[in-house]
Amino acid sequence: MTDYAIWPAAATTAGLILVLTPKRLFSRLDTPDFNSANRLHSLDGLRGLLALAVFFHHSVLGHFRPTISEPTFPSPFYDMLGSVGVALFFMITGFLFWSRLISAQTSISWMPLYVKRFFRISPLYCFVAIVYGLATLQAVGIPVGTSPLHIAKQAVQWLAFGMVQNPEPFLNFPNTLGIIGQSWSLYYEWLFYASLPFLAVLAKNRTTTPIVIAALVFVLFVDGVIGPGARYFVAQFLLGMLAASIDREHSAIRGDGPGRSVIAIALLVGVFWLCDTAYAQLASVLLGGFFTLVASGTSLFGLLKLTGARRLGDISYSLYLTHGAVLTFMFTSGPLLDFSLTGSPQFFMAQAISALVLLMVCIATYMLIEKPGIALGSWIAALPSIQGRPAASRAPIDQHPTTVQSVERAG
Repeated sequence: MTDYAIWPAAATTAGLILVLTPKRLFSRLDTPDFNSANRLHSLDGLRGLLALAVFFHHSVLGHFRPTISEPTFPSPFYDMLGSVGVALFFMITGFLFWSRLISAQTSISWMPLYVKRFFRISPLYCFVAIVYGLATLQAVGIPVGTSPLHIAKQAVQWLAFGMVQNPEPFLNFPNTLGIIGQSWSLYYEWLFYASLPFLAVLAKNRTTTPIVIAALVFVLFVDGVIGPGARYFVAQFLLGMLAASIDREHSAIRGDGPGRSVIAIALLVGVFWLCDTAYAQLASVLLGGFFTLVASGTSLFGLLKLTGARRLGDISYSLYLTHGAVLTFMFTSGPLLDFSLTGSPQFFMAQAISALVLLMVCIATYMLIEKPGIALGSWIAALPSIQGRPAASRAPIDQHPTTVQSVERAG
């Protein structure tokens, strides 16, 4: 076994799916529409696997990077897992919200939508930010001579629900950033949510596919308009939107089957085989094709429709946001770190243990933080002062097979 073997990650993923499969044991994780035919189950399953992909990326890179001298990481697979996972998460966001916009028969009631988004994202983020702050305080204390005003400024940046891009390390101590570093993507999610009222104007067109394609070509292939990093994030949201437009306007694309799964897997393999990062033109095109197939029902030979995979999707936001803390606390020091350093088999055993611990943590954060946050957001959004007009005049729930709960639960 090498330091960068792929099969241990696959085995750990399969194990977590099996752990979550028993109906009675984990049924409390399920939403009322968990088994509804109106849900796009393949998208739910994909979400959970993407969160695990980011976990494996940070686990392997964080463990082995201090021991390597090469300018690039010697495992293209694990190096790519993180960017591929984030890219497809952005596509899911673009797909779900654009689906809602192009399906609305009347104007969208924006205030309830943003209230629900805020309470969907912010409670868990604040929890992780507080853990990060306390861990940093425990590690370094308050440095002598540090301005209280500067500390307050840093704290506000980290407690801004992910809306601040690249906040300064709290107390100027970078060693604990691994606890919360993955939250950088929330900044781009918030920007996308801010753009929704403008996108709603374009969504009123009878045919939106050509509009999205034109925007996508402009973003991907016209240099100098958008920064070299951000252009691919924008493109990934647009690729999700394109999948939604194609699905709505060309319903014949929907379906599942071995042939579709073979093509989807081939496109995904092509990304890892031909590209160095998901943030590139070829990778964007290949990932967009893969995502379009999954968003229209392709289940990868049934994998994405497994009960355990879909439950991973339910807790995927917790998986994504808390895995940094679990890895930091479990591999910073102690017997598990010492054990993992004795060889590759030992490391992958330690990785599997940390994955199981992460699963238990995420079940707790989902039940105690995420679900109450979602419920509170829905309750506040239903208040007459937030609604602002009679319920009958509001835009209906999506006509797309992905229900409004998917939008509310998307991390």
